[in-house]
Amino acid sequence: MYLLPTVFEFALAVFRERIFWSLLGTYVLTHLIKAFVSFFHSHRWSLEPFWKTGGMPSSHTAISVALTTAIAFDTGPSPLFFVCVIFSLIVIRDSVGVRASVGEQAKILNKLSSKLKMHKKVAIVLGHTPFQAVVGFAIGVLVAVVVYVVV
Repeated sequence: MYLLPTVFEFALAVFRERIFWSLLGTYVLTHLIKAFVSFFHSHRWSLEPFWKTGGMPSSHTAISVALTTAIAFDTGPSPLFFVCVIFSLIVIRDSVGVRASVGEQAKILNKLSSKLKMHKKVAIVLGHTPFQAVVGFAIGVLVAVVVYVVV
């Protein structure tokens, strides 16, 4: 019985945090944009963009940058802000460099395995183009600024 009010109070505290709304708003906006971009490419609605990696814009970049921007508003140039900057740079580098490269390698391996009549396929993990990461960066900053300055 004693734990329930504590959990409820914690949930209320989470909902009062602008960082939470920055992250949630960024997540929802980027995935809605992905759904619309997917619709314009395939001419059909799909929920796949909500869990598939890759695509326009980079939601990983957007969310990490929204977190960094929100922390900047909350703490200024604090050690936590600099940790978030490094975290964001790692996320962006991973999505543009490493995952994009692994996705290309998986495509080549799948072509080779089909030519060799091997029936095993490698999962293709999609990364992002630099432009998709830049758009994600802009969305992350924009949403956090809206939450902290406008709302």
